[in-house]
Amino acid sequence: SSPPPLAMKRRICWLLCLTLSNSEELTEGPSATVSALSARVAQLRSELQAAEEALAEAQDADLSLAPWEQPAVCNARMRTSHLLEASAYLTKQHALRAPFYIKAARKSFQKGLKQQQGIDKSNSDPFIKQHEGQLQVLGALDLAPENPEIWLEAAKVSLSLASLGESEGEVQHALAMFARAAKLDGTKLQAALAWLGRKEAEKETREEKQLRKLVRGQVKKWNESQVPDIPITFVSTLKDGICFGKSSGVKRKQPEEVTKIVDSLQVRNVFPTKVLSVNVLSLLPEGFTKRLADLAVQKYQQFSKKFPDIDPNDLNDKFFGFQSTTADRLDAGDIQKWPEMYRDSEDFK
Repeated sequence: SSPPPLAMKRRICWLLCLTLSNSEELTEGPSATVSALSARVAQLRSELQAAEEALAEAQDADLSLAPWEQPAVCNARMRTSHLLEASAYLTKQHALRAPFYIKAARKSFQKGLKQQQGIDKSNSDPFIKQHEGQLQVLGALDLAPENPEIWLEAAKVSLSLASLGESEGEVQHALAMFARAAKLDGTKLQAALAWLGRKEAEKETREEKQLRKLVRGQVKKWNESQVPDIPITFVSTLKDGICFGKSSGVKRKQPEEVTKIVDSLQVRNVFPTKVLSVNVLSLLPEGFTKRLADLAVQKYQQFSKKFPDIDPNDLNDKFFGFQSTTADRLDAGDIQKWPEMYRDSEDFK
């Protein structure tokens, strides 16, 4: 990579020198106060942040967006003179890693199942392990979105995860995965039907069998030349948005601060993992986070008194489930449960 411009180096050195000189002046003066020192520190931090951002922008000035051919490496940015070779290398590495994510998802399902059956008494609610498995599946699909075998295996483990509870959405996701696998490779349709129709499934739960039967009834209606085009809305590299710079989904009315946060999201590649980052605090009203935290802590303390004998993990799950998940469609019961939030909070409104 090219070194930072000389002018930028001088700017940072000047800031550091200014910091040292001013700090000596402030500590020497007997009239220095905590508020004056705090204001000076805030100013210096702001100036340093601006200098660092300018340096990063200067370093990235010669950065090229590679002409990636595969969605698995979309939006990747590299300093290299061999962009196509780098794309091919990343795609290959992603394909090697994806199966390990599927394997991890299966392990999450097995742990969640033991919790559901009471074998593992560390938690009576398998939601955390179900969610953990779902994230592993999405990781695999993000890494290898053009690999039909990964789509097929992701569909299988997604059905198992769906059997742990709240299965409707996950069953639809699994159907979309089976369809994508068959579209990428026509032979995967028969492979899917064979797996869905197997008679003897070792250690399979009744819920898993029911879901397999339900999905098989729909997949049987397909044929290799007419596999339905089910939209993939749950994989970031395939839906319009993260990869291709277009907004996706239904536009909802939301506060201006929320819109600014969503619009400010940036994609950063940390190895093959995509991380969305945004400085939320700088875009929210003054004191918002403290008011929200105080409301949540107060309600959590009240809520915990109703369940004095359960472990903290189960209590956290219960408190999560207690809250409304449809903030735009609250009914009287929701408001009555938490009036301080849903009725009285100006931030919530």
